[in-house]
Amino acid sequence: MNIKLDKLENKKNINNFEFKYLEDGVYIQINNDAENEISLSDVLEQINKKHIREYDLEAIVNAINDKSDFVRFAPKQEEILIDEEVLIDISEDKMFGYVTLLPPDGGRNIEFDEFINKVKKKIKYGLDYEKLKEIFENKLYNKKICIAQGKKPVAGKDGYIKWYFNIENICKPQILKDGSVDYRNLNIINNVKKGELLAERIPATNGEDGITVTGENIPSIKGKEVSLKVGKNVILYENGYAAYALKDGQVVCRNGKIVVYEVFEIAGNVDNSTGNISFNGTVRIKGNVITGFYVKAMNDIEINGVVEGAVIESNGNIIVKRGIQGYHKGKLISRGNIYTKFIENSDIYADLDIHAEAIMHSKVISGNNIEVNGKKGLIVGGICKAKNEIRAKTVGSPMGTVTVLEVGIDIQLKSKYTEIKNKINEIKSNLEKLDKTIKLFTRLAKGNNLSDEKRKLLIKIIDSRKVLINQLNDLKEQLSSIEEKIKMQINGKVKVEREIFPGVKIVIGNSIMFVREKLGPCTLVNIDGEIKITPFE
Repeated sequence: MNIKLDKLENKKNINNFEFKYLEDGVYIQINNDAENEISLSDVLEQINKKHIREYDLEAIVNAINDKSDFVRFAPKQEEILIDEEVLIDISEDKMFGYVTLLPPDGGRNIEFDEFINKVKKKIKYGLDYEKLKEIFENKLYNKKICIAQGKKPVAGKDGYIKWYFNIENICKPQILKDGSVDYRNLNIINNVKKGELLAERIPATNGEDGITVTGENIPSIKGKEVSLKVGKNVILYENGYAAYALKDGQVVCRNGKIVVYEVFEIAGNVDNSTGNISFNGTVRIKGNVITGFYVKAMNDIEINGVVEGAVIESNGNIIVKRGIQGYHKGKLISRGNIYTKFIENSDIYADLDIHAEAIMHSKVISGNNIEVNGKKGLIVGGICKAKNEIRAKTVGSPMGTVTVLEVGIDIQLKSKYTEIKNKINEIKSNLEKLDKTIKLFTRLAKGNNLSDEKRKLLIKIIDSRKVLINQLNDLKEQLSSIEEKIKMQINGKVKVEREIFPGVKIVIGNSIMFVREKLGPCTLVNIDGEIKITPFE
């Protein structure tokens, strides 16, 4: 037997057939003019609902297949009358209530008050009485209609810290009228006085509770609290909501804690009279740091004299007012910026910028820019690497001294860019598939050929499309941000104000250029994978 067993969603095709209770038995009368085809499952459901006994399944199947008008399928029995009925459904999250009004079959219609009371027994909040009235008065049978909506909780706002000092601590040296660089007045220290307010903790808010359609309270999620942590020379008052300095000194934020460091000063040189220096604050040295010693500080290091073949390490900035003569032993490592008069025969590394008037025969690496200004502005010998830009007045020498300048791309950033790009392409592909399905379902809907099941599926597909669109927009924003950063790095530049001598090697990204003839003022950039010489900026 070839018969359709699929159930046409929740819609009961009662108009396609009806049962007749006669003296010799129960008959099924099929309406062959009905718009929709008969489903066996609908007939069986109606038989069960009417409690018809001893029915002949084969007779029913033949009647449907042969489209017979009038077929006896059960012995004589009394008809059970079915009243108008109300089905109430509540969504799994209890945020939506639905009503399905079922038509009577020989039974009575319910009264409006009875209809409302049945609904109110299960649904306590958010009822749309106008919608209920519309359903009842227009007899919107066999349609699952939303008639109540709960209230979602509103999350509280997160707490935050209000700072009363500059936690960034960014500065650049000024170039004086005579062309020299002022390394004496950088103003990089956050000086505070005893009793000064340093930070306040602004508490999180509680938010607003929600309520389900069944009347249950949904607690709101309180905003995340943030703690105000303090370290040396700082105290908390007002039940932990305010931080104050206990001593004069320099305030910094280290590893999430507010700390006031007292400055450690050395009146002369770092040599045999002092030994090595290791301090958890700022170090100020009025003399020189002699070969063989080291100075380590948790914050800035200021040296008025010269650094010889010594090791200087700082979690902040390093300032050497006279210069660095490393004798191939000197090494400076900074998690901030490095400012100095000159660098010679040394290894230098800074997370941020490196500023000098001359760099000679050294290995210099910057996580941002290298700027060689002042009267000389010279880079000669060795290798200088910067993430973004290298700027100088003169590079190399008439003797053809081998000098390497390199600016490049952040590999981790490039990897992140590729990852996001692949996600975007995947989402676009999924959106194309969804759009095709939506277009197909829309065409079916116009011809009234879209079943309830497919209509529900269409709604889910549209919701999924909205989610993907939001994800796509978020990823595009991330990609745009990364592209800007990569653009800056891809457009890494070498800027030379006066001249570049033969013997200099320029590396920008993956491209290399050897300078074979003297170049005047210029800016070297990577254009389409090739290093180009452009006017000096």
